[in-house]
Amino acid sequence: MTKKAKACKSKDRQPKTPASAETTSAEEFLKSLPPDVADELREIARTSESEEDFCRQVFIGDCPVCGSDNTDDCEDTEIDDTTVGRCLDCKTFWCLECNEVLQKGQAECDHWEVCEQCGMSDADEEGWCGILTWKCDKIEKWRQSRAKRA
Repeated sequence: MTKKAKACKSKDRQPKTPASAETTSAEEFLKSLPPDVADELREIARTSESEEDFCRQVFIGDCPVCGSDNTDDCEDTEIDDTTVGRCLDCKTFWCLECNEVLQKGQAECDHWEVCEQCGMSDADEEGWCGILTWKCDKIEKWRQSRAKRA
């Protein structure tokens, strides 16, 4: 358990209550979501052990191979990439953008090649076209072609 997580569990520490503006903003955001998604986020918030655990559940999730919740991103690793997830139990690495499992030694998901070849004229300086990976038809076709080869 990390120092931050241990601090959150400390008996001496009182639970942090969000400021009313934060609560209002969060509730407005939740109201903008489909009801099932908002309910799921509320449940994750209710059952999370800490802010860190909430973020891990929402942005990283469980390992796609072994199902473990002992996961993290690769920001503070040699890979230094928040779009790559890692399982601390089975040592699997996967893309947090498209959920593809990376091969041993692979530090970047192949879906980025699809993005580079796409040539969307409205891509920003970093190459992002504004289409979420899981909503991109080209990425979905790429994933389906990979699944057929596997």
